[in-house]
Amino acid sequence: PSVSQTLLVTKASQEITFAELTQKTLGDAPFTLSATASSMLPVVFTNNSDRISITNEVVTMLRAGRVTIQANQAGDENYQPASTVEQTFCINPAKPVISVDFTNPAAPVLTSGNGSGNQWYFNDVALPGATAPTYTASESGSYTVISTADDCMSEESDPVMLVITSLFEESQQVSIYPNPATHFVTVRIGGNAGSPVQLQVVNTWGQVVY
Repeated sequence: PSVSQTLLVTKASQEITFAELTQKTLGDAPFTLSATASSMLPVVFTNNSDRISITNEVVTMLRAGRVTIQANQAGDENYQPASTVEQTFCINPAKPVISVDFTNPAAPVLTSGNGSGNQWYFNDVALPGATAPTYTASESGSYTVISTADDCMSEESDPVMLVITSLFEESQQVSIYPNPATHFVTVRIGGNAGSPVQLQVVNTWGQVVY
């Protein structure tokens, strides 16, 4: 006589391979994610950050900072759900550009092109507490700024060389502006009339040109 037996065929397991993500810079072009499941079923990408948007596997960067993206595959009638695989990467802030306001030649105001996460440097040394978007310079030298978001860091800005030339003394007042200058400068001398005044104009390397 025939004999029947029941055979249980369970779903196969699957794994996801998610390519490592390299650092990006805010302003870079959108990029495409790459991940595959051993089942050959389509992989779905998700994230809970407002720093990026994902459309059809294409990532558009919106804000600087650290981002984590999850790769998922929910399975089907033949495959179990795959374990979620994550990749984390940095969106570095754009390289800041410094603008200078010489309204007060004795205390020019430097402004970073990035509105947050700034650290100002003077002669390559970090200025304690100088983390605002602006910094008022008081010494002659090289000023730069670096911006961060989370642990993601921008390139260092191009240096701005300043020579603080305005002098204020009891006997006389001397101011020279704009500073730095390329073609013309204005010199104002006040205080005691007839007091001897000696002026030197130097370039950003400290060489006397006049």
